[in-house]
Amino acid sequence: MGEQITTKGIGGDHAMPETKEQIRRENWSGMGKPDDPWFGAEIFAGRAHGLVLTQDGDLYGIGENTVGQIADTDKRYYRKACLMDRHVISAAAGDAYSIYVTEDGRVHFQGNGVFAERFKGFENASRVGVSDAEDIYYIQDRNGRWYVFGRNTGWRICPQIREKLADLPDGRLQLIRYDWQGLWGVSYGADGYSTQIAIKKGVYPDIRDTLLLQAVETEAYREQLARWGGENLFMDTCLLESKETADYDKDQIRSLCEQDIALRYGAPDRRPLFDQSTSKLTFTVYEETHKMAFYYENRHIYDPLPCAMKEEKRAWPFLAKKTLSVDKYYGRYLMLLAGGKCFSVEEDVLLKWSGELGGKPLSLMNPERFLEKKWQACEDRTLWHGNDVKLYDLG
Repeated sequence: MGEQITTKGIGGDHAMPETKEQIRRENWSGMGKPDDPWFGAEIFAGRAHGLVLTQDGDLYGIGENTVGQIADTDKRYYRKACLMDRHVISAAAGDAYSIYVTEDGRVHFQGNGVFAERFKGFENASRVGVSDAEDIYYIQDRNGRWYVFGRNTGWRICPQIREKLADLPDGRLQLIRYDWQGLWGVSYGADGYSTQIAIKKGVYPDIRDTLLLQAVETEAYREQLARWGGENLFMDTCLLESKETADYDKDQIRSLCEQDIALRYGAPDRRPLFDQSTSKLTFTVYEETHKMAFYYENRHIYDPLPCAMKEEKRAWPFLAKKTLSVDKYYGRYLMLLAGGKCFSVEEDVLLKWSGELGGKPLSLMNPERFLEKKWQACEDRTLWHGNDVKLYDLG
């Protein structure tokens, strides 16, 4: 188990996914020596990249840089350590970003994406972290209070909020809606079936998409987009008026129904079990006016919200506890060995290795040396590892 965040505010307390607890060995027990440049370093695992924070406060990045999570460069992968910043006191790696705090208490957010663009910064911080959930980050200030922001998928940070912002000026659609109902004969029985078709000038449109195409061309849309961002700006149709009418073309509607049947179930010659019974179709016809409206929905949280957090200990595999520092993101471990050698290892591989070591006599057990041999075997390609194991050399 790692840490757990519970948000406070609208709707009460809400449990968040577990966050992570890192391991750093203060007593190296012969695994290195104080003159090793990586002595006392702490490692942080992200989805496809990692961070290494030295005792001197230098922060390095390793792994993928496809979205700028390590540096604003064209280099897409760092097998050797890339210096990101100095005077760093806390760091964490997430799904597509890196977050860290410098000695002045400022929070820095590294990555090319909407969170980096819209995160307004945070002062007076002492620590940062990340949840195993996709792109959820937390900050502790110097008074011990916790804050959280990030992707609110499944309302894991706070409850859903949906508020109407405004109607789209002049964004109306006049149409005729046909509700039709009929029976379908099947070889082993009969089932009732109903659906609806909406047409405009004899065409079968999607009401929302038709209005959406109108909306994205307006200045009102651009203003709302700049304010709320694409993830939090939601547009939907509002029914302004609907009245039943008897003025419609029955042959045209029957033809549209048959087209809809063919789209759903295939042409009649490709579905011999179905006996099309269009003669039994009945219709109810409405004249309607629809309008597009803007809504705010809190799918992304850009401004950190106060939250409560409790720390719990996580159970680590035997071999993971024998490294200088280890962290886990989802099912992948990032481990630091003496001399700046790093493993990124899938959990099933690490458990397999632990089983290999566990089969040795106690007198021959040397977990540190065992991991170093595994690293070298992967480096020399005498041990095939594919994507299950990735190697980094901090130098």
